[in-house]
Amino acid sequence: GDVLRRRRYYDQAITTYEEAYLLYLRHHIEHDPTDILINLARLFRIRNSHDDANYYLKQAETQHKIERSLYRIYIERAKVAFETNDRREFVRLREEMKKMKQQKGYRYKHDEDVLDIMDHAMTSDISQWKDKAKTVCTDQELLRIIEIYCKHNNLWEEACNTFQEEVA
Repeated sequence: GDVLRRRRYYDQAITTYEEAYLLYLRHHIEHDPTDILINLARLFRIRNSHDDANYYLKQAETQHKIERSLYRIYIERAKVAFETNDRREFVRLREEMKKMKQQKGYRYKHDEDVLDIMDHAMTSDISQWKDKAKTVCTDQELLRIIEIYCKHNNLWEEACNTFQEEVA
């Protein structure tokens, strides 16, 4: 699934991860299924299937076996909250992550930096965060954040201009 996801064969990646998860459930495998579930959630989030993403994140929360995994689940939940414009949930998750980071020392720098950009995108004008986002985010993440920002703020002209600048 990981190779397919990285190559952006999302349908095949989803099928592969779902088959792996079914094997895990059917055979009562001792392995922690969190990576599979987070990857499924990420793929469904990318496809704007936020209900499916939340379903797999809920499964991950109930089945994770490694304490650190909950931090990673919260990262993905915060990304879903950003994309669905749920500011309250986004802030709540960031606060939980901050506590976990202070208590346990967890750190996923890139994801945390992306969440900082998402936070700015929820609260400020694009001119205040776009340049920093270009240095922090992958091209795919940058375009996704700008797309969501424009969608939430009804800035379709800005979205078209950004597409022309960054992609065309």
